[in-house]
Amino acid sequence: MKAQKLLKTNKAVRSIAVALLFFYFSFFAFYTFSQSVAINTTGDSAVSSAILDVSSTEQGVLLPRISTLQRDAIASPSIGLLIFNTDCEILNIYTTHGWQSISASSIVANTPPYIADAGSDQNLECGINTTTLEGNAPIVGTGYWSVVSGAAVITTPNSPTSGVTGLNELSSAILRWTIYNSPCNASTDDVVINTSGSCCPCSGIPTVTDIDGNVYNTVSIGTQCWMKENLKTGTLIPISTHQTNNGILEKYCYDNDIAHCDSSGAIYQWAEAVQYINGASNSTLYTVTPTGNVQGICPTGWHIPKVAEWNTLTTFLGGESVAGGKMKVTAICGTKPCWKTPNTDASNSSCFSAFSSGESYNESTYGFGNNSYYLYYWTPDETFAIGGLSGARAYRLDYNQAWCILNSKYKTSGLSIRCLKD
Repeated sequence: MKAQKLLKTNKAVRSIAVALLFFYFSFFAFYTFSQSVAINTTGDSAVSSAILDVSSTEQGVLLPRISTLQRDAIASPSIGLLIFNTDCEILNIYTTHGWQSISASSIVANTPPYIADAGSDQNLECGINTTTLEGNAPIVGTGYWSVVSGAAVITTPNSPTSGVTGLNELSSAILRWTIYNSPCNASTDDVVINTSGSCCPCSGIPTVTDIDGNVYNTVSIGTQCWMKENLKTGTLIPISTHQTNNGILEKYCYDNDIAHCDSSGAIYQWAEAVQYINGASNSTLYTVTPTGNVQGICPTGWHIPKVAEWNTLTTFLGGESVAGGKMKVTAICGTKPCWKTPNTDASNSSCFSAFSSGESYNESTYGFGNNSYYLYYWTPDETFAIGGLSGARAYRLDYNQAWCILNSKYKTSGLSIRCLKD
């Protein structure tokens, strides 16, 4: 009876042991495949080149941790045996020369490269097509710039703060800053550079408003800030009447048509334009020639440009012989504002947007003429006074020439005004 109980007990113990072993090997996912052993949680087989393939994304392999005394007590250690030496906190490997240390100095470590930062995206101001990059300097690895898309020339590719040239107007370029430390994977970051066009409003002054509430666009050309449209302020009077010093800003509109002033600007006799400063009149010279800016009928903070200031403009545009083509609107008449055909060399590449308002004359007779053929802009500079007539300097553009040239006109002529920022 006692023997039967013992037999039953042994069977029960055996069953429990088998169950525990099954649980153990199921939990640790221990797999053997053709003499290779895989330990993982996925059920994948071992790779063919490894006798032991341990795979985990959450755990590592823990080697035996023993002291130097315990290590040296190992009987007949095999070549390649690994332990972690707790005295030195270092790995030991047994070789034909005995126990050797695996230290940091004996390990070639490939440090990942510094994380690349190409800097913030850049939105360049109008007319600017160069810039400086703002990449980070790598502490580990080597950096270089490359063009991902768009037009750009990187002047110093290995410099984090390289210059960039050759950017197109009204476009975007994507540049990439790469930091690499082979054989580690490189780190990259991109920067987007957006450019504007060359027709730029004056910085901080995109528009200007005259005394009548008319709003004009501005344009920056070289170092100067110009109105982009012809002045149209004033009260319309008929061409049969001279503009006079009566406290009222007066203007002519071509063919006495206010719609023409609205589309192409007004025309003014010279003395009205300069607002009779220093005794200015259409028949005599200044009592004292002004030395500073002459505001005239321009808005506050603006003035009628002198000959020297017009010369600055035409010089910037390549000289008087070609400046007009770069200043004229390209439209051929049929739509206003415009020029008659052939509108020679008109490109308006300066964005000055010059168009003809025509002119008026009021000497012995009066009338209008030359609309869409010629354009004259008054300056405050005088030229002559002979026999009751007086003249002043004006710049002229033609429908069949590329020039912008200096002329003289009778002050009683009605010409256009384009104001310049002080």
